[in-house]
Amino acid sequence: MASKYSSLGERGALCAFFRDPADRVISQMSYWRRNPDPMNAMWVELDTRKMTAEQLSALPRQQRIYALFTGNIPLERFAFVGITESYETSLRLFNAMFDVDVMCHEINVGDRTDVDERERKGIMRAQRKNYLIYDRARRRFDVLCRRYLGA
Repeated sequence: MASKYSSLGERGALCAFFRDPADRVISQMSYWRRNPDPMNAMWVELDTRKMTAEQLSALPRQQRIYALFTGNIPLERFAFVGITESYETSLRLFNAMFDVDVMCHEINVGDRTDVDERERKGIMRAQRKNYLIYDRARRRFDVLCRRYLGA
């Protein structure tokens, strides 16, 4: 949660990656199917209720997951915003901004849960609030790319 770092003030730089909200839910569902976690309350609910990705996306916590993780801090206050769909460009941006050399690593890559177009549209509807934040994140990412990468 980004808000827990507010006490750092100017000494800290907020950084976050964002992913298309529907893809994030589908990926989370796939991950939990591959890696059951009986200690995770959300996984237990998913497993007990035999939920679909669309049902998962409609849970109140899932509908506001980006607001929870950003702590409702405006994205303009984030020093870095990366976009998962532009992962390599995001890493180039991070490296340019912080004068580091973070390498591209692809871990936790697995089979995706297939959803049909109807279910995907339902997920997208349920993720409306997350899409508002995701769209702001994409705009912030574009601004940072122009500033640091000339792109």
